[in-house]
Amino acid sequence: MKIAVVGRAQNQQQARINLLTIKRIFLGWDRPLCETVPAYLLAGTGTGMLDLRGTIVVVPTRQSSWRLRAALPLAADALGAALLGPEIVTPPVLLKPPPTATVATNFQSMLAWIAVLKAVKPGELTAFLGAREGRDSSTAWALQVARQLQNLREELADGGLTIADVAGLPDIEEGERWSSMADLERRYAGQLDAWHLHDALSLKLDHASHGILGPEVRRVVVAAVTDPPKLFMALLDRWAAAGGMVEVLVGAPAAGAAAFDAWGRPLPEAWQSCEITLRAEDLWLESSPDDQAGRIAKAISTGGAAFDASLRPQLAIGVPDRETVAPLQRELAAIGLPAFDPQNRQLADTALFRLIEAMMALRSRSGYAEVAALLRHPDVLVSLGHGAELLSELDKYQSGHLPVTLEDMVAYHARKPDAQDREQGSRDLLRAALTRISEWRDELKAENLAAGLRSVLRAVYEKRFLRFDDPADAAFRQTVTEFDTGLRELENATAAGHAEAAFARTVAAEVLMARLQDATIKGERRNESLDLEGWLELAWNPSPLLFVAGMNEGFVPDGHVGDVFLPDSVRSKLGLRDDKLRVARDACLLTALIAQRRTGGRVILLVGKTSTAGDPLRPSRLLFRCTDKELVARAQLLFRNPAPAHAAEAFTVSFQLDPALVPADGINRKISRQLRATSFRDYLACPLRFYLHHVLGMRAQDDCAREPGASGFGTMVHAALAEMGQDKKLWACDDKEVLARWLEDRLRSLVCTRYGVRPWLGVELTIDSAVQRLRAFAQKQVEWHKAGWEILSSECEAEKIMQLNDFTVVGHIDRIDQNAGTRQVCVLDYKTTDTARTPAAVHIGPKRDEPDLVGAGIPLELVTGGTTRPAADKPSATKKKLSPEKPEPVEEKRSKSWVDLQLPLYRELVRPKFGPDVQLGYICLPISSGDTGFKLWEGYGDTLHASAIACAEAVARGIKDGRFWPSKILKAGYDDDLAGVLLDDPDKSICRPVSPWGDGT
Repeated sequence: MKIAVVGRAQNQQQARINLLTIKRIFLGWDRPLCETVPAYLLAGTGTGMLDLRGTIVVVPTRQSSWRLRAALPLAADALGAALLGPEIVTPPVLLKPPPTATVATNFQSMLAWIAVLKAVKPGELTAFLGAREGRDSSTAWALQVARQLQNLREELADGGLTIADVAGLPDIEEGERWSSMADLERRYAGQLDAWHLHDALSLKLDHASHGILGPEVRRVVVAAVTDPPKLFMALLDRWAAAGGMVEVLVGAPAAGAAAFDAWGRPLPEAWQSCEITLRAEDLWLESSPDDQAGRIAKAISTGGAAFDASLRPQLAIGVPDRETVAPLQRELAAIGLPAFDPQNRQLADTALFRLIEAMMALRSRSGYAEVAALLRHPDVLVSLGHGAELLSELDKYQSGHLPVTLEDMVAYHARKPDAQDREQGSRDLLRAALTRISEWRDELKAENLAAGLRSVLRAVYEKRFLRFDDPADAAFRQTVTEFDTGLRELENATAAGHAEAAFARTVAAEVLMARLQDATIKGERRNESLDLEGWLELAWNPSPLLFVAGMNEGFVPDGHVGDVFLPDSVRSKLGLRDDKLRVARDACLLTALIAQRRTGGRVILLVGKTSTAGDPLRPSRLLFRCTDKELVARAQLLFRNPAPAHAAEAFTVSFQLDPALVPADGINRKISRQLRATSFRDYLACPLRFYLHHVLGMRAQDDCAREPGASGFGTMVHAALAEMGQDKKLWACDDKEVLARWLEDRLRSLVCTRYGVRPWLGVELTIDSAVQRLRAFAQKQVEWHKAGWEILSSECEAEKIMQLNDFTVVGHIDRIDQNAGTRQVCVLDYKTTDTARTPAAVHIGPKRDEPDLVGAGIPLELVTGGTTRPAADKPSATKKKLSPEKPEPVEEKRSKSWVDLQLPLYRELVRPKFGPDVQLGYICLPISSGDTGFKLWEGYGDTLHASAIACAEAVARGIKDGRFWPSKILKAGYDDDLAGVLLDDPDKSICRPVSPWGDGT
């Protein structure tokens, strides 16, 4: 390594600080810091007792403190000495002032900021807050700005500054904006003073300015802290001036002393152009974080990264790019090497926080979405019991009634169930759960928010028992402890007698959630043998083989590109950690990592080409610290386009669904004996989908629906029409307006009962559409009755049943009409589809290409009721020219297939009472009122009916025999809610189901 020589000013600064009993000690970099730092602390120690209790050792990170705590006793034991260890801390711990009862908590600080920001009058502080009229002044806005300002103050405090200090500089950029922020800072301090509280950051600055560490501290050892905060240095500087002993350990050889300042920080002037020796074979370029992880795992599992196997521990992995952590954990676990991420994780990522978030959402709004989110939380389901059954009830209720609020849901379940409710099954579990949630909401809305949260959480977790040997339970205890801290801050701020209590109660919920979102908890080990360490911790790792994933700009060196308040130019002016300082620090660290493993080790640096999202990444500038001769080859190596480790392949199904694994109680055996007439259509469309829908009960659920679907819409209209069919005064009415008004009133009454007094807008729009269709129907009904037709029965009567061989067919027929003059009977079915279609078009379709599917091969003359002219007899205008080799496939054109059997089966159902000569038809209520009317199946006769019944018998045999294959690939546009399961390739996505009936049918 070549290091530039610094100027005389730096040497003079060094001489001045040396007089203040601050001295530097260079440990070299031939060994890792977890060996050289203990060796220094124990130097000159013989056997016996060594007392280091008056020593504070400051290390850069929490992970490095853990390594030093583990290494120091072992080093002492190797010397035969007993050790009373020193206190090992990080710089923030040393900077923390002594506790005082009047210091503002994080919660109280946020309260003060919110109070100040919400009190700003329009037109004030426009340089910072803007001059837009109607500026937001909500609590959410104030919280967002408060957190930004508090983060800024914390970063400035590390440099020994306040916002007012920066605003007072004569040449600071955007001085007017800084002045506005300084004004807010003064108001914030004044607000805390009015509440008789002290700002924690102000106390921290004051503590550092006095340089007091405590009478028990005799010396402070700063162990390889390459970028200590300025405030930390100010604290030790003053403490040393008062007679304290400060020793700065530098993880570098003494020959390079001129490249470091008095605090062991690499000097930018010395490191800005130093060469870093790297081998091309140790630079691995990979396409993505996943590829980096895969390359490391493959190298470890295959031994491709050879190293001295006699050294222990063997392996270390650094993760400057946090996107590589999850892929590494996955890939390493796959080769039997589980890895632990020691970095703190956000409290907001825990199940407890999501539960609290759901509770607070329910507290502020009792909508269905909030209720469902709380009910679907796994801990709530465990608490309430019968989770699967409860969610099933919730889904049925939501799809059938589209509830809007918790109050609607509770009121509905309190009333007596109607026929549709009884058809949907039990609702007792949901009723009990809604009652419990309603009680919880009352507790949460009480004035004492903390007490309400404690009470509800106690109810949720009262049955949970924690085990001390379970990492999941240990993590839960951490989460609860952090949450309890936030609750205690809330209770303290809102306690009676506190000056801020009245204001705190008005914004308590928002501030508590912001406080919890900022909180972090430690990860819990699960016997992982490997740590994924951050960049600043790697110099403490003794492993001879080191992989570093994510050697890209923005990670090494890290950056603050686009900082709103502190761009790099301002950082440099304020003496804060800027780009030059970060580059110098990371150049020094990379040099040290390589030097530590120069003999018997290896450092492999992985560079990513793109992020997980596909955004391009640049290699770290440190990788180009090479000679001019090497630079071109290095650039070609790191700027090429590597082939992805996992080449993109055509879409394949990774595993097949196996119906044989479904337990016996998950099969609807009733289908093997009885079927509704409307369900034959599903088997004719696709036997496999029939099996999944009707045998296994698979149904798509839309928990976000805000308007009735086609089924719900039809149910509403059918219900009103069914009641009309029971009252001759209505269906025989000769005044279409009277009938239309009755239908509209009855429809709205039914909708109110089903969807509540204030349903979703989508329900209101659906009602309007239904009313228009019913008004058009009223006119047609009057005309139909005038033509002599009378209603004999409607669907309110009992269902009709018939035997098809030994198979039972059940049907609810909408209407059976009879003409008073001709005595002709007609079976009618209401159709509320958007487009009116004739019965023939609905029931009969093109010839089926699959010969093993039932329903094919109806002669065309049976469909049309006549004969079909051969192709040669067609008019010449439409005649095609056919070659002798390819004659026209006349027979194919003469065939159709059954796609629905509803009306033919209805005809068979009424045959015992009305005989074989029954007409069939639809009563269509489409969107277009002009298409509304009675559409009879012209030409339907006994021969076509016999074909339909034969097809129905074939369907029944197929179901009884358990034949649910093949699966038809349905055409585009088909409403297929199983598309996400079958993935357009049933042969590969699901095993062919064998007969599910066994011997029980």
